[in-house]
Amino acid sequence: MVVVAETKKTQKTLNKSSFYAQGLPFCCTACGECCSNHSGYDFVFLTPKDISNLANFLELPEEDFLRAYTREDVSDVVLKDKGEACIFLGKNGRCQIYEARPVQCRTFPFWPENMNEKVWNHEIKRDCPGVHTDHIVPATTIEELLSLQTDQK
Repeated sequence: MVVVAETKKTQKTLNKSSFYAQGLPFCCTACGECCSNHSGYDFVFLTPKDISNLANFLELPEEDFLRAYTREDVSDVVLKDKGEACIFLGKNGRCQIYEARPVQCRTFPFWPENMNEKVWNHEIKRDCPGVHTDHIVPATTIEELLSLQTDQK
């Protein structure tokens, strides 16, 4: 895990968010639960950079990747699923595209909509065993992960 230096922007945001100002417990267990559909968490939204990275990783032209592995949802491009899980979740419960996974996957569970105490303590703790740990992710790292998402849009 990379710890980023605290910037003025990060400090400003941290002052507003006492919920995770001291960091949050999380250590990925590689269980694959975040790759399964939970309570409305069932879309993996793709940025243009994600599409390019995944097509390159799979050694496919972007058009072929889009046709085989994605669908449109209103104005967004999302990964197809296979039943109750991501199309790239292997039978062994492991991500088949881990090295090139989309930013949404790389930043879970630190999504803007999860960064409030109610959602974290009810939905995330219920669905993600990685939050039941003593390992604390520093607030500055959380801010960096959040900024990755807004920078990609």
